[in-house]
Amino acid sequence: MEFIVKMEKLLAIIGAIPADKQGHALIGAILFALSNLIFSFAVPSPWCGIYSLLGVCLVGSLKELYDAFNPDKHTCDFWDFFATATGGVIGFIATIPYQTTLL
Repeated sequence: MEFIVKMEKLLAIIGAIPADKQGHALIGAILFALSNLIFSFAVPSPWCGIYSLLGVCLVGSLKELYDAFNPDKHTCDFWDFFATATGGVIGFIATIPYQTTLL
């Protein structure tokens, strides 16, 4: 019963996040997963997760830079970048047990 109450609270918190930011976080997580998969096969290294996370941040910042130069179509927003990067961080944390050790 306690688990259900905690899940309802978590879903209420997630529901309070704007759909746009949820989309950015989802794209960040998907970009992380794809780039981590590619890096893992192309260049097996314990740093693949870090490279992938940096790639997500680069793509997120380039997207916001594009938005800044196209104000008629898009709105540049730091929080969009933050949400994209957060999705990458969530992906990174989720894959820590599967990353090759750095030692």
